[in-house]
Amino acid sequence: MERIVLQRDLNMCYSNNKEYRQVLRQFFLMDPKLPEESENMDEESLDELLFDNKYVENIFDEIYKKTCKHIIFNEIYELGAACFIYSNKELGVAVLFSYDYFIFFYPLLCDFFDSSENLEKTNQNYIELKKQLSR
Repeated sequence: MERIVLQRDLNMCYSNNKEYRQVLRQFFLMDPKLPEESENMDEESLDELLFDNKYVENIFDEIYKKTCKHIIFNEIYELGAACFIYSNKELGVAVLFSYDYFIFFYPLLCDFFDSSENLEKTNQNYIELKKQLSR
């Protein structure tokens, strides 16, 4: 089981794919190593190659397991999956980590891991994320 460590001071500013993936790497505590053939690759391909998708999938699974029984997360996972016309709540986790929603999902995750028993539907981070998902 992966241990989930959230950094409260994560800089959530990104305006392009490269910056977004860098924020995700910081979130997932990734320390990518350049492959030997990297000098022949374009910047976008190299950046994608340095992203450990298998590790991320494991964290997604772990976050889902820890949060799925909470009424708020159950609801936002349904809304996230519905963005792609699916009902699979586990897919909702991946949607919430997407470029458009991660900036809103991250603060709610922090709130959950800080104090899940006190997390209610009046939470401002929940309200904002739900508003974004309902667009």
